[in-house]
Amino acid sequence: MVVYKDFNGIKKDENTVLTVGTFDGLHTGHKQIIETVVKKAKSGNCRSVLITFEPHPRTLLLNHFNRDESKNNPLPSKVDLLTSFEDKVDLIKVLGIDILLVIEFTMDFAQTSSYDFIVNYIYDKIGVKEVVLGYDHKFGKNRDGDNELFRSLGNKYNFSVTTLPPVSVEGETVSSTKIRHYLQKGDIMNANLMLDREFSFNGIVVQGDMRGREIGFPTANITLIHKELISLPGGVYAVRVGVKDKVFTGVMNIGTRPSFTSGTEIIQEVHILDFRDEIYGSNLRISFVDRIRDEEKFNGVEELKARINADIEYTRNLIRQSRI
Repeated sequence: MVVYKDFNGIKKDENTVLTVGTFDGLHTGHKQIIETVVKKAKSGNCRSVLITFEPHPRTLLLNHFNRDESKNNPLPSKVDLLTSFEDKVDLIKVLGIDILLVIEFTMDFAQTSSYDFIVNYIYDKIGVKEVVLGYDHKFGKNRDGDNELFRSLGNKYNFSVTTLPPVSVEGETVSSTKIRHYLQKGDIMNANLMLDREFSFNGIVVQGDMRGREIGFPTANITLIHKELISLPGGVYAVRVGVKDKVFTGVMNIGTRPSFTSGTEIIQEVHILDFRDEIYGSNLRISFVDRIRDEEKFNGVEELKARINADIEYTRNLIRQSRI
């Protein structure tokens, strides 16, 4: 896969099958779109192209409007993304796209009408034989572009448009919004089913207070690399931990650790099972399998240790049986 950061390096070629979108999460619906683009391109001896944006358009617009002091009701501080940009690129590459065009999304570019984007950018600069879109695709200034506009301009400029139906998992239509909803509730399993993989993030191991080591369960304290990702609710989670090209089972706690402190600082720490190496400064990949329980305050160390042992046993059994 070749990655371009602007239109200048791309040679115009009408033998192109493409799609366009933010593709946050790269969930099962997104995968169907991309796989269709790749399949159609190969069967028609065309190149496959995916156009996406960085930063996520809503992130830029949110930051812009939050800086406007005239607004009486400020918007949320961030967009809860499901995937880092780096992960999104890796997932797209695995699906076999030939060319990934990453458009820098600026306030100037945000003023581009959907008509201008299709005609002046896609048609004039890239070239196109067929466009593949999801059933609910919206884009352009004020999100006034949709499948019907693509189809109308396709008739005029001689390219076809394929609209794919929604993808359902266990009777529910897949969307990034629904995945966020599940993650915000701590419903990891349903989120993972829609993602068709385990929700994950990367973090750096930092120095903690070593309370876990003192009671026989050493933990790695994690600071997130990508702060823009969605925050999970407090609690105890069964996870997989990628450490130096190896994957271990782990139990992760997200919360304030009420058995030890009365503070409000949210700490993310993971106990990696059957692991004793020093990994300060290491980059860990945390993949979530399920949320085990709420964070609790225990009456003593022995009660806490008993519950941790139960969490570990539950996690071992769960990951042995995990589908994803």
